[in-house]
This record gives sequence, C-alpha cells and structure tokens, in this order.
Amino acid sequence: MVFFSGRVLKESNLCQSIKSGSRIRIITNITKKDIPHCEKLLSKGLAINHVPELDGENMILNDRFLLSFTIHRRNSIDIRISNVKEVMDPHFLRLQQILFNKLWADSIPAKFRVYELKEEKKFNPIIQLPKTEVIENPIEIEKRLSDFIRNSTTICTCTSIGGIQMIQKYFLNLHKETMKNYLAGKYKGTKWITTVNDEMEVQTLKKILNDSMEIRHIPNVSALTNFAFNDDFFVSSIDRMKDGNLMTSLIISNDPLYLNHYRSIFEEMWKSSQRIEDRFMDIKENISDSISLLYNPEEAVAFARKVFESAKQEILIILSSTNAAFRLDQNKEFAMLNENSKKGIKVKVIIPLKKAMDNEIREIVSKYPFIEFRFLPFTTFFLIGTAIIDRQKIISFEVKNDTKKSYFGAIRLCLFIESKSTALSFGTLFENLWKQTELYKQLQSIERLQNDFINIASHELRTPIQSIMGFAEILRRDQDLSNHKEHIDAIRRNAIRIKELSNRLIEVTQIDNKLLKLKSETFDFKALILEVIKEQNRRRIDKFRSPRIDLKCIYRSDSKWHYLTNSPNQIPILITGDRIRLSQVLTNLIDNAYQAISLAKDGQSRTVIIKIEKVIHLASTTTTPKRWLVISVVDSGIGIHPDLVPRLFAKFTTNSSNGLGLGLYFSKEIVSEHGGKIWAKNNKNGKGSTVSFKLPL
Repeated sequence: MVFFSGRVLKESNLCQSIKSGSRIRIITNITKKDIPHCEKLLSKGLAINHVPELDGENMILNDRFLLSFTIHRRNSIDIRISNVKEVMDPHFLRLQQILFNKLWADSIPAKFRVYELKEEKKFNPIIQLPKTEVIENPIEIEKRLSDFIRNSTTICTCTSIGGIQMIQKYFLNLHKETMKNYLAGKYKGTKWITTVNDEMEVQTLKKILNDSMEIRHIPNVSALTNFAFNDDFFVSSIDRMKDGNLMTSLIISNDPLYLNHYRSIFEEMWKSSQRIEDRFMDIKENISDSISLLYNPEEAVAFARKVFESAKQEILIILSSTNAAFRLDQNKEFAMLNENSKKGIKVKVIIPLKKAMDNEIREIVSKYPFIEFRFLPFTTFFLIGTAIIDRQKIISFEVKNDTKKSYFGAIRLCLFIESKSTALSFGTLFENLWKQTELYKQLQSIERLQNDFINIASHELRTPIQSIMGFAEILRRDQDLSNHKEHIDAIRRNAIRIKELSNRLIEVTQIDNKLLKLKSETFDFKALILEVIKEQNRRRIDKFRSPRIDLKCIYRSDSKWHYLTNSPNQIPILITGDRIRLSQVLTNLIDNAYQAISLAKDGQSRTVIIKIEKVIHLASTTTTPKRWLVISVVDSGIGIHPDLVPRLFAKFTTNSSNGLGLGLYFSKEIVSEHGGKIWAKNNKNGKGSTVSFKLPL
C-alpha cells in the first residue's frame, strides 16, 4: 500500500485502522512543524520519504483500487473512492505505481529530512544517501564503470588478471585519460592487486602498466575478491572476467559500511603483497613462492602425505623429538617413506635421541632398511618437525603435546612453504646437522676406544705395581740394605704414585660407564676433614718434598671464624653421603692446591686453608629454604690460567707436567652424584685460587 500526501498524516482513525504487518510507504512534503507527527509514524514502522513541494490531493493506491481523501483541520477525513471503470483499469493502476516508484527513488528518507530540519544543514541525497544497486544490463554496466573511472581522483583495485584484460578491451581510452590527468596533477594514481602466474600474464600487465599505476602480486586472487573503490563508491563482481569479458552483473554502492570494510581488506592485502617488478623477476628466473597455514591436524596430515608422494628426488626430515619417531612408525609414515626409497627417492631422517629410548628407537629403525637414519645426541628445545622435499618445498609441524601418540592430539598447526631459496637454506641446515651426527658417531667410537684403552692399561698396570711395591717393602725392611734406603723409598714412592694414577683411571672409566656405586652413611664432616689433613701432612713431604706448606681448616660459627681442632667440645656437622669418595674429593683439591703452590715463585706465601660454612639458599621454584654445607680450598699458588677456565672440570685438563688432569673431573662427578655443585675462581688479591663445592644438609 502506498500514499501520496500533500502533508504529513496526523494520528487519525485511518492510521489507527492500518493492519499490523501492512507494508506502508508514504511520500510527502515534511516541514519543521511536521517533525513530531513524522517521528510518531516512523516509530510505528511506516516508511516515509520526503519530496519538496509535493501538492495536490492525497491518494492511497494498491493493486486493486485508487482512493483519494481530504484531511480537515479537525483530523476528520472525507474519502472518495472512484467507481469510474477507466480509473480502476489495471494498466492505469500500474502506471500510478510506476510513478510512485520513480518518486520514491528520487526522494529523501524522512530521517534525513528530519536531520536537515533539526540541524539546519542541507542534505545532499546524491552523495550522502547510502545506496546499493545490482546492475545486470551490459550497457549500463559499461556506463557505470566508465563514470566510476572518470570521476575518481584515486582508485584501489583487486582483481584477477581478467580484470586487467577487461580494462584493455573496454576502457583503454579512459585508462590513457587517467594517465594524462596523473601527469597534470588531477589524478593521484591507482593501486592494483592481482595474481601473476606466467610470462603471458606478465606481458598482459606490461601493456597496461604506466607511471600512474602501482601493481602488486599476491597468490590466488579469486572471483570473490574482484572489487574496486574510490573516495565515494565501491564496485564488485563475482564474475571471473575470463579473457577480459565484461562481467554479467555489477554491485555498486556508496554505503560507508562497504567502503570501510573493503578498504581495510585491501590495506591488509597490500601489506602482504609483492612488488610487481620482483614478481616479474621471479617468473623470469622460474622462482615459485607460496605459503599456506593449516590448523586442522587431519587436513594437515593428508596434505603432507600428498606432498611426500609428489617427491621426485629426495625427502629430508628433522623430527621434533624421540616421540615423533614413535608416531611416524605407529601411523605407517615410515612404511610409506620406505616404499618411496625403494623407488629410488633418497630419504634421510634425523631423530633427536633420548638415551633411555635408545633400544626402542633402534628397533624401529631396523624395520626400514631403505631409509637413512641418524641420531642427534640431544633433544630440541622447540617442538617443531620439518621436512624438505626436493629442495623446493618445506613442511613444518608445530607440536602442542609431544606425549600424544596420535597426530590429532599432538599437532597444533602445519606450515607449508613452496620456495626454492628457502628450501635450499633449510637443506643446508639439514646437511650441517647430518654431518654433526656423523662427527658424533666418530666421537662415540673414539671415546669407546679411549675408555677401553684406559680400562685395559689401568688393569695391566695394577699387577706389576703390586709386585714392585711388595718387593720394595721387603727390601726396605732388610737391615743389610740400609745404605740403599733412599733408593728403595724412591721406588716405593713412585710405585704408590703409579698405583694412584691407575686407580684414578679405573674410577673415571667407571664414572663414564655409569658403573661407579656410592655408599650412603651419616658421618661428621669435621672429623673427616681432620683425618684428611692428618694424612696430607704425612704425604706432602714424600709427594711434594715441601714441608713448608701450611695446611689449616677454619669454620664459621655465630658469624665468626674458628680454627678446626681435635677438641671433643666441637659440635659435629652431620652429612649423609659416601665418606670415602668425599674424602677423595678433599684430597684431590688439596693436592691441586699443593701443586699450584709448588709452581709459585720462591718467597710467596705457602698456605692452604680449608673453609667450612653452612648457608641457606631460597630456591626460585619453592618457598622452602634449602640448607647447604659449603667447603672451599683456598691456596696461595699460581692461580688458574684463563685458557683453562672453560674446561677446568673436563677430563685431562692440567697446567703442569705432573698428573693426568683427572682430579677435578672426578671431583665434579662425585659432588654432582651427591646433589651438589663445584666451582672455582682466582682470588681477588691476585694470589692463588679458590675451589669450592657445596653439599645438601
């Protein structure tokens, strides 16, 4: 139902008689005094448009009758229904409806007219009125696009290559005009996003490319992303425009919602696009780049299998973890790769190996003889597995839960990159890791040989040493050989030294092979130190030929330092551990201190001090404080050479010609087995060094 009205209808019996749900459109002339009545009618859901200076009799029109009426000042209505046959003719009614629709299209919505009257600002219906149209007439489409181009000061466009071809076919003259306007400073330029796949499309672009255009490439511009906009209008089509054919339908709108939405889409696409000159170079050099991100694990695995099946030469895989190898075995991926290898495709797999799973992994590997496997001696800190296919494609899987056996519980996302340069870089990384695993195998072999040699040599030395020591002791007691006592003592002293070295070699071998067993008992650490000091005072003259080294022990109590003595009143420090091994640690540190002092210049102080103190540390992972016993051996010797600091506690590290350099390595391993830590530093006064270790109380 429609109304032609000379002025706005007030509340009346006619308005009250309108049935709920009726589609009512009213065209009228709205003045300032009509605003309250207009707003009431709008609130009832009526559609009202404004046409200036609309005069004449009021009419109601539908598809069955024409009714005219007069509204009196008292809101009473005189209604006249025409009974003339010509007036009721359907053709006449249709003509009236066409006239109404024409007026409706050219009129202003009531809400904008009310805005004009209240704000006293002129409303421009041509520019400000939001309007969206779908145009299907080819002549009208061409005309609208021509107007769109001609009236623009700047254009942003995103189309397939068919859109470029359409410009050449239908709008080439207009395109040349925009270039002239650009040179004259009347046109700001065109930004165009498209997809360029081959040399033919490159030539198509070069024909249209000029200084007023900035073109960029993104992969896979589809028909759903064919759109353009200027400052005032948005145009779009879902047609493919194949071979530059004009679209069969065109959406055109000046609605700010469309403009702002597609402007933001275009800006994001522009940020991730490639300069067209760079794309031309990629096509010329046959470089193909694309990146895809898959979040669905099922789709990601299916996609990865297709990529593996497409391999022509090689597949290089770096697994994210040891558990990843179990997943690939369980889900038949290794079986598939093994079949690929049988066809002549080289397959190499690097597995980060946990020692605890060594046997299980090697059992899995043995099932796939055509795949080359290597093992990393460490696990990666990031759970990402990567495959390089033919040095042209890369698939990376990010793992969210490495404990899961199924892909779907383990995989978070899949990244696919098709880029020759990127794949070559990853391939180089893979080769470096592959070589590293080979070096690791060689080092393992060398270490096994070294351990075997040490083990055999130390055991072979032990038997003759026992004989030498036994016979030297017999000779030493023989009074008839008293004149040779000094020589016999030298034999015995050196035999003891060889025995100690032999024992140390055996102990280190046991440590490396995890065969060294520690005993656990609770004992007084003060008493242990006194025993070690007594034994050291007895041995140092024989071993270092220097009675002048002063060995002392002090301990902290009540914030004061006290000398450790044999007094029965001293409070014991109880500790739990292997008494003999900790005694060896102290002996090693004191021996090193004596050795450092013996190498010092004459006249330098010759003192070794053992310091003992209890400390409390608050661990970062708990609120419960932890109590430690810290033991430090301080000497006044030559100090630690800077070159030795990084490897001080490694095997065979020494700064003298005496000894094998195993003492600190042995001490570190024993302290670590007790849950402690060992460290060393040069003294601040520049004289000597301090080696400290701590044990839990």
